[in-house]
Amino acid sequence: SHLLNRFAWGNKESLIKDASQLRDLVEEFYGKYCSADIMKLVILSNEDLDTLEQKVRSYFAAVPNLSIHGTLYPTTINLPVVPDDSATRVWKMETVKDSKDICISFFLPPFFDDYKVQPLEYLAYTLGHETKGSILSLLKEMNYAIEITSTVEMTAGEFTLMCLIISVTDEGYENYREIVRVVFEYIEMMKSQFKEKKWFFEELEKISHLKFNHCEGMTHLDFCSNLSESMLTFPIEDTIRCGLYSCLLEYSEDK
Repeated sequence: SHLLNRFAWGNKESLIKDASQLRDLVEEFYGKYCSADIMKLVILSNEDLDTLEQKVRSYFAAVPNLSIHGTLYPTTINLPVVPDDSATRVWKMETVKDSKDICISFFLPPFFDDYKVQPLEYLAYTLGHETKGSILSLLKEMNYAIEITSTVEMTAGEFTLMCLIISVTDEGYENYREIVRVVFEYIEMMKSQFKEKKWFFEELEKISHLKFNHCEGMTHLDFCSNLSESMLTFPIEDTIRCGLYSCLLEYSEDK
């Protein structure tokens, strides 16, 4: 199966079943995948550039370049992320907190090549809207929902995961199929309503650049971590604008 279908985290039970091999497996992974060509480094400091360069060279110059870019997971790259027999399943999980959420997930093609256009931002923005005529507005009138959030996450360059998370009332939870129906009918309506979207682009462009120019500050650790991850995907000139803050840079009638 695809790597992203496997258990992504470890605990004492899963990692120590055969403790004698654990160290060998970690060293094998390190020796195979610790390569400069698939790694990025971000340094944040108030020291001058010459001092920073000297420190970076002293600490990281020894990282080898094994030239493994593009061959990280060759045996799984063509496997489906979501098997056909589980693509439309309903999963129910008991929560620890006293809250109820409905998460509708869409596995879509990768959109890295269209990062300047951000086609999914149109969909995410509309589905997550809260004004009159929105999904949330209707579900509130039905006493089904309290809050709605839409997210877009591009993963591994193989697919895009879009999630619509709806915080529901007890009545909404009992009628979750009706909520799903409303969401899909709204998407169908969007197909006919948004054929001409230049005005929509201009609105989202202004919003995205306002967020960029007046963004809330991240912690230094989060900024470095997020930026280094962004550098793995985006051209260096767009790593902050598009990688961290999803700014719209171009308009396309076809996407």
